[in-house]
Amino acid sequence: MRNIIKNAFIMHYKKRWEIYRVLSIFLLVTLISTFVNMTLINVKADNSVGDKPSFEIQIDEAKPNPAIVGEDILIKGKIIPKPFEMEMERQKKEIVLVLDTSGSMNEKVGKVCTNNRGWYCKTHNSSDLYHRESLFYHNWINDYCEEHGKVGQHYASYSKSTKMEELKKAANNFIDKMKDVPDLKICIVNYSSEATINPCGYNGDKNSASVEEDRHHTIPNYKSLGTKFLNSNDNTLHSMINGLKALGGTNTGEGLRKAEYMLEQGDKDAKKTIVFMSDGLPTYYSVYKNHQNVQKYYWVLKYSWDNGYHWEKEYYWKEEDYWDYYTSTDDTFPNYAGTGNSDDQGCCKKYAKKIGEIIKSNNSNVFSLGYGLGNKNSDANKIMKEIHDSMGGAEKDFFATDTGAIDEIFNQIADKIIESYTIDNLEMAMNFKSEDSFTLKVGGNTVKLNNVIYKKVYENNGKIRYEADEVPFEFVIKGSKVGEYENLFKDSKGKFSWKGNDISIPITIPDNFITKIEANELPYIQVKLISEENIKSKNINEEIEVKYEITTKPFKYNVDSSLIVSDAQLNFDFGNNFNLIEPGSLEKINENENKYKVKLDEIQYELQKEGENQGKWVQIKPIEIKFKIKKSLNSGYGKLEFGKKKNNTILYTNFNGESTINSINTPIVNFEGEDLRHGIYNGINNDGTVNINTTIKSYLKESRINFGADFKYNGQKKVQLNVDKNIYIDGPIKIYKIDGNKLNLLYSIETIAEQKNYNINLNNFGLNNEDKILILYNECVPNILGTFINTIQADEEPSVSATINVIDKEMPELF
Repeated sequence: MRNIIKNAFIMHYKKRWEIYRVLSIFLLVTLISTFVNMTLINVKADNSVGDKPSFEIQIDEAKPNPAIVGEDILIKGKIIPKPFEMEMERQKKEIVLVLDTSGSMNEKVGKVCTNNRGWYCKTHNSSDLYHRESLFYHNWINDYCEEHGKVGQHYASYSKSTKMEELKKAANNFIDKMKDVPDLKICIVNYSSEATINPCGYNGDKNSASVEEDRHHTIPNYKSLGTKFLNSNDNTLHSMINGLKALGGTNTGEGLRKAEYMLEQGDKDAKKTIVFMSDGLPTYYSVYKNHQNVQKYYWVLKYSWDNGYHWEKEYYWKEEDYWDYYTSTDDTFPNYAGTGNSDDQGCCKKYAKKIGEIIKSNNSNVFSLGYGLGNKNSDANKIMKEIHDSMGGAEKDFFATDTGAIDEIFNQIADKIIESYTIDNLEMAMNFKSEDSFTLKVGGNTVKLNNVIYKKVYENNGKIRYEADEVPFEFVIKGSKVGEYENLFKDSKGKFSWKGNDISIPITIPDNFITKIEANELPYIQVKLISEENIKSKNINEEIEVKYEITTKPFKYNVDSSLIVSDAQLNFDFGNNFNLIEPGSLEKINENENKYKVKLDEIQYELQKEGENQGKWVQIKPIEIKFKIKKSLNSGYGKLEFGKKKNNTILYTNFNGESTINSINTPIVNFEGEDLRHGIYNGINNDGTVNINTTIKSYLKESRINFGADFKYNGQKKVQLNVDKNIYIDGPIKIYKIDGNKLNLLYSIETIAEQKNYNINLNNFGLNNEDKILILYNECVPNILGTFINTIQADEEPSVSATINVIDKEMPELF
């Protein structure tokens, strides 16, 4: 019985073990199957990588937005390359090495100092921030190296080799690295004051071709092998490198100009690359010798100490002469201009960037190397970076290196070129709607996008996998109609050509991508009256100077072309009150009217790169207009103004091509004239002087008083007599002209007791300037006590009072 039970247990556990074993095998098979499937999925995913290049174009932003009509709108975006695999394939490549051979390349190679730098007191030769040799005077400087006694980055030591020797070593190693690359050709352009394509042998020195006679100097006279690319394994390349000599200035733009010429002459199917190296800033630029030099004026800010209390702004003119840039791409040797040791006016840098823009338009790959110019943030390297950017060079392809590290940089550039696969024909067609009125700044409908340089990631079984970083791009459009435009690029198309086929590129645009265009009223030209605005004068013969300054409020406007207003004009209407006696630059509009105009000089603007107006356009120089006027005959007294406001204007065409007209402020002259007297009349003297008592007198009730007013006529138009409401005039008001001591009656006004205001029109009497006028009237004092006032006023002059007091006594009865 026990055995039966034991066997039963054994059989039970065997069956359970069998179940566990089967279950384990099942789980193992499941895990293996899952792993295999995952592997297959991954393989399938790898196989999903394309066998040709593909891209996505992404539009990111429009800036500025909103923009004004006619303003440059910078469109920024990026090309998103997709990885691809393909069988090994050769690409034709052409490289131009643009090498600096200026005189500074003869300098010894320096090793940059790595010491810590800090504050240092030069007065007491101490870096102790708490030293107390003197409590009153410390001359502190920062970024100072005590060991070498220098401020900022500097060399700690120098080797025996020169920069030129290090360049030759680096360039030769570069050529050696390239010699086994198939379908690769190389050209060499060296530049100092001039540039030579494929310099094959030093043939003594020659005089340079400066456009200014006193700027000639000696430079190498190279033979040229001609305008052709050499195979990368041609030993002539080494001979050219080894034959270079450091002598002359630095005409960076000329070296780049001839490099562009070579790339234009090369194989149109080859992928083009420029390797540009310089150890200094541009000091020369190539010019058209027979082109007239241009003069430019700057409104340069300086300061002067005023009254010992504050700084006062002043301005002075600075004249700049420069020659027209030589921008033809050819193998000629044009004249050059510049000092050879500086670029204060920036012409040399501007020329290099001008050539850089030509290179950019043809989509070459660009590598730039600042040789021994400090770190990337040094001023010299910033200028080198500007030139690199102007050629369309990528950020990662600009190198700033110590003089001893040039070989390493050339080696990195060589690796990039060897491992690269370039797509250089990406483009985007805008297809803007005609009713939206947008255009490309460069014209046409299509913009070339930046090159995409793929890099070989790995190679396996004859296939190469290529990947590339995102490539930023930008282009400029303009809008000419006010409005809001949604999804401006919805009809745009992208494409590139590969192996003879056009392949489309999808374009993605952010949601709610709205471009706003606002009205353009720029510039806001201001006509400021800088002479006195409210003038008081008692001299009718005074010559009054009127002076205006024409300026423009600084403004932002996103354009890179020159800004000029060339048709601004001021219009003046002097009306009947003034005559122009010194016209200055004013000229009469027509003979029948007292209206004048002046056409202003060109108003030029310059974009400020620093200071309080950085990023704004400012007027280069203000314009001053001045002239003299004089009161016209019979124009009266009081506040005299120019003619109608609508006739005193500035007129010009704004940047949108529309006519702008604005009123300008004009002076007001208050002519007070000769003194007008008004009071008690006591007769006329033998010499013609009139006796008028202007003091306040007291009279008894019902008195009869003789009043008079006199003045000298100088164009007054009218006189108004206002009688106190409690007084009445007894008899006519008489107007006389005084001739010597005689009175000649001009006019008599019959009075009415109830009338208190009398207007006397002087225009009817045929008066001449300086005529003496006397107005006489009698009045009866009322039978009430008090003070009573009559007034008389000529034109808009202040009124003059005649005042009497009535006292409490009665007149005696005479009959």
